[in-house]
Amino acid sequence: MVSVCIITFNHRPWIRQAVESVLAQRHHFELEVLVADDCSTDGTSEILRDLCLEHPNELRIVVNKQNMGAGRNFWNLLHVARGDFLAFLEGDDYWVDDERLNKQLSLFDQYPEIELVVANTRIIKQSDISDVPEEIGEFVHLKFNRPGINEVMRQQYHVSSYLMRREVLPRFDAWYGKYGNVLDIYHLCEAVARTPAAYLDEVVSVRRVTGQGVYSKFSSAKKLAFDFLWSERLFKHFKGTADSAFYNRVYLKAVLLSEVQDGVSPLFRNLAHAFGISRIHFFPALFRNFKLLGRVVYGKFFKRG
Repeated sequence: MVSVCIITFNHRPWIRQAVESVLAQRHHFELEVLVADDCSTDGTSEILRDLCLEHPNELRIVVNKQNMGAGRNFWNLLHVARGDFLAFLEGDDYWVDDERLNKQLSLFDQYPEIELVVANTRIIKQSDISDVPEEIGEFVHLKFNRPGINEVMRQQYHVSSYLMRREVLPRFDAWYGKYGNVLDIYHLCEAVARTPAAYLDEVVSVRRVTGQGVYSKFSSAKKLAFDFLWSERLFKHFKGTADSAFYNRVYLKAVLLSEVQDGVSPLFRNLAHAFGISRIHFFPALFRNFKLLGRVVYGKFFKRG
């Protein structure tokens, strides 16, 4: 069985397209489509009830008693799913290939040791249903046939393209118990930490940028602070299998965060913090990003006032 886990909150303009794009999958296996509605207030719930009446044997709605936030909503839905394989979608995105699950399952047959298959995703910008979608590009730029933990820090994959073995789920417990949040990049790292994933070099989904997400509303400084924090936590969690390419993400976020913070002291503070995370990896990252550091130092010391 394949379980498709869809989370939604106030996605009224988009939710029907999201759900129907999953129900359109051609399959000869048992398919379970689950939608977790996190107490929507904009009419999303009514659309989901209509969809249930139209597809009574294919669709199951999980309605939360109170708003939990996207991370907890997703986490709870994972534990409701019964499938041997799990696929994911948010209520404002959608799938575009009705054979994607068959194609990804065939890669599991080809590489029986893998725990994850990823693919490419198209990105569009559309803030309202009446707007003409603006195509931004594709998610994947570096194409690795078998991406491992260090490759996914250089080239991430959108969660709407994942197909994951259920066996990965118990390993999420330690992370969630410690941090109370389940990030897409964490799922990705955990699923490839033991064995590389397989990559299907096709566009199978669309990520819609609406400007309404929590992260998209952050200021540049807050986004960088958020990325720095979670990059640090990821590196520490996977330190035994992570290399300098993985750590480079931590260093980059530390320097870029310094650039948008006022005064000189954040640069030294953030660099010292990055050094403390990994002394071994710090200096290769420093030399790799020497021009970036030089730009920030110049801005801090020579362009003040």
